Amino acid sequence: MKKIYFLIIVALLIVSLSNSSEALSLSGKSISPIAYVPGASLTNHYVISGTDAPVTITADNTTFSSIKVIQTSPYEFDLLIDFPKEKYIAPGSYNFGVTVTEAGEAPTGVSSRVSVSKSFTVNVYSYTKKIEALLDAPSINQHEQMTFNLYVKSLGYPDIENVHGQIIVYNSSRQELVRVDTESKALPGLGSISFNSLLDTRSWPANNYFAEATVNYDGNIETANTSFLIGQEDISVRNYTRELRRGFSEFTATVRNEWGQPLQNVYATLTINDLEITQTPTIVLDPWSEGNLKNLVRIDFPPDTYDGTLMLYYNDKKKAFPINVRILPSTEEMSQGADARRMAGLLWKVSIVVLAIALLALFLWVFKKRKVGR
Repeated sequence: MKKIYFLIIVALLIVSLSNSSEALSLSGKSISPIAYVPGASLTNHYVISGTDAPVTITADNTTFSSIKVIQTSPYEFDLLIDFPKEKYIAPGSYNFGVTVTEAGEAPTGVSSRVSVSKSFTVNVYSYTKKIEALLDAPSINQHEQMTFNLYVKSLGYPDIENVHGQIIVYNSSRQELVRVDTESKALPGLGSISFNSLLDTRSWPANNYFAEATVNYDGNIETANTSFLIGQEDISVRNYTRELRRGFSEFTATVRNEWGQPLQNVYATLTINDLEITQTPTIVLDPWSEGNLKNLVRIDFPPDTYDGTLMLYYNDKKKAFPINVRILPSTEEMSQGADARRMAGLLWKVSIVVLAIALLALFLWVFKKRKVGR
């Protein structure tokens, strides 16, 4: 009986510890990742909840010795970060943590202390002039103008006096088409700026294009590139079912919207050997997206390769695509053919055996006759 009581107490204690572990929490404004700025100070407030036991609060300040915690009430504290102004810390990412531990010990001697931690990342940037560049060019439709967006972010502490860029645009064959120069701007340390450059592309044909930006900052160079499309109200076939079996099969055509507006009422008809086989249900294609047009078809043509037409309908327009479709025997025909081949093989084997027996009998007859004649 004592053993049962002991097990019950231990079980209750484990449940209690589990509930306590799940309840203890630490909340405060999110500040990670933290940009390391020499001489900068940062204070953030935190609240501890889910416990009525005394707590201890510790901070890991191995890399940054100036990180401190000040307990402002039994269940609240401030995290103080004072980055040194003169100390050199190598560029990179560093982690530190703050841990809240619930103090106390159960009467049985089993520890009841529970803790919760919060981790922080400090990014130390370059002490020299360094940037990151991003070039954005949205895909547009024919007869529209292009706006290039060039974003420049400082990854270093020094201010940069002069930043300017040049954007070169190429066609799909990588032939240079035009150059666009941006204005000049100053860039504060760890700051960011953007350039917006308008290019008249209203007469450009629908095609794929490539753009590369060269950013000059106080005599240094950084590059960024991107690609974009100039589209038109058009649709293309990316893939389609090239083999169909006699009987019932599923035909699928993958199509793509080649412009920056939705295509409504998109469907297809399939014609093989001048006979319309099927019409697919309609779909809507989002800008620059692909979709599948599919339907169940019945094929009665003999096995062979046939010319066909895939007619696509969209936005009250239509476009024909010539295709080739190979008709295969149905599953039943394949099975019947396999049975016939197995039967032919069996007959061939039986014929060989019969022939072998006949030859053996003939040989024995001849041998016996010669023996009698002697």
